[in-house]
Amino acid sequence: MLAESVASAILSLLSMLAIGRVIGPHDTGIGTIAIAAFLCIDMLGAVLFPDALVQLQGLARRHGSSAATASVLVGAAAGSCMAAAAPLLATGAGAPEAVWLVLALAPLVPVSAYSGTVSGLLLRDRRFRLLSFRLLLGQPLALGAGMA
Repeated sequence: MLAESVASAILSLLSMLAIGRVIGPHDTGIGTIAIAAFLCIDMLGAVLFPDALVQLQGLARRHGSSAATASVLVGAAAGSCMAAAAPLLATGAGAPEAVWLVLALAPLVPVSAYSGTVSGLLLRDRRFRLLSFRLLLGQPLALGAGMA
């Protein structure tokens, strides 16, 4: 899990540097404001259940389903709060154009929460190949879509 986190951080940094060269430093800073808001809010839903799902003795299917549902609901609530706070965040940062970026990222909070829960289930089942494909294929594809 540590190697995945390190690889993800390195790919994220390289992606941000590549996109920054295309859009410029000012716009990269505005994007960073929205991404920072997303990451702070995202932690509410994404870290709720993965460790518990990995460690729970006698995990039943209903446990995984309940955890996924609860994390999506928490993510939806957190995303709604993020969207509601977008104008306040943009005003505080002195970047009114950040509102639209925050609003674009808010619907992804429940998706990320679900992804975190599913990652816990995959880790429990020792499906490391699938977890690594998510990182090694997902981030470059997202970078390509962002650059297009």
